[in-house]
Amino acid sequence: MLALRHKLSQRQHLVRMKKKIVTGDPSIAVDTNSEYITELTENDMKKYLQPKELEIPDFTAPDGKKKVMAYGDYSELDSEGLPKYYEYEIDGQRVPVEPDDIKTEEVADLKADGFIGKVVLNQSNGFSITGDVKNVSKNAKVYFQSTGMKKNNQKKAIQTFDYDATSDSVRFDFFMVIEMIVVLKVRLLITTEISPFFCGR
Repeated sequence: MLALRHKLSQRQHLVRMKKKIVTGDPSIAVDTNSEYITELTENDMKKYLQPKELEIPDFTAPDGKKKVMAYGDYSELDSEGLPKYYEYEIDGQRVPVEPDDIKTEEVADLKADGFIGKVVLNQSNGFSITGDVKNVSKNAKVYFQSTGMKKNNQKKAIQTFDYDATSDSVRFDFFMVIEMIVVLKVRLLITTEISPFFCGR
């Protein structure tokens, strides 16, 4: 009788699990005490070209001009990999980038955007980021999506395990080995945003 009751209790628990509906927004908690994660510092900040508003000729406009937001012309770069000119010409002359047009990221701004650290690679150019996704169902999927992948509508599934029905959470382990040529060109930062919650910048 005790064995029968135990089996019935297990079956009733499974039925309740199948019927359970998880509500609310998911959240991600990354294990920041990992050897693969370090704090963001000023040395990690990148310089970037700030867009500039220009007036260019426009024969369709009443005054013969129109305002445009100009971005960098990446066909010609300086020693730091930044554009030397903006993408538009005025009177046949390229618009040069001035020193005041170059800005540097701020640690506080990146943290305000949800970035929590920098990925540190091991000797094999790999890393492993672990953590929990909370407020999800047992069938939830976790994906990685870099900035480049997002543009192409691509994503990669991440391994999940140890689902906890009590807290509606699941563990994840995101591991990857990166080619050296890619490491030299990109910076890996971590953000707790859901999509993408890991961003290659």
